[in-house]
Amino acid sequence: RFEQFRNILLKCSTCHTFPMILVVDDNGRLIGKVSISDLINVFRIHEPDILKTIPFLREDEVNIFDFDLPPELGFLLLVEDIMEADCLTITDDKTIEEAYREMNLNKLNQIPVVDQEGKLVGVIGVFDIIQVIFKDLGII
Repeated sequence: RFEQFRNILLKCSTCHTFPMILVVDDNGRLIGKVSISDLINVFRIHEPDILKTIPFLREDEVNIFDFDLPPELGFLLLVEDIMEADCLTITDDKTIEEAYREMNLNKLNQIPVVDQEGKLVGVIGVFDIIQVIFKDLGII
């Protein structure tokens, strides 16, 4: 949460495969996530505020190659500054069918899994669920 943005990027560049970075507190409880759009919004920090309010200006129109971000940003910006605190989760006592329904309902490809105390257990994705179904059917 209070880690430097730069450190998170360095850690995730070698092991990250999900389109989100999950943020946990010192006790392992999930407190938020950083998504691809949150990372792209780092480039928007230097945009005039009026541009951020234009509803028809889509995020994919941000030219991430056309910004001169200072190197200090990696040390000054904290994960807490850009993370989304509202993070949809499921608990580890749910079935894969319930997980799939929740993902489908919320148009997600993956969802964090927490225990009853809110501690991060892992992430389940549609691909994981399809693999289980294929294994159950003897396809793989």
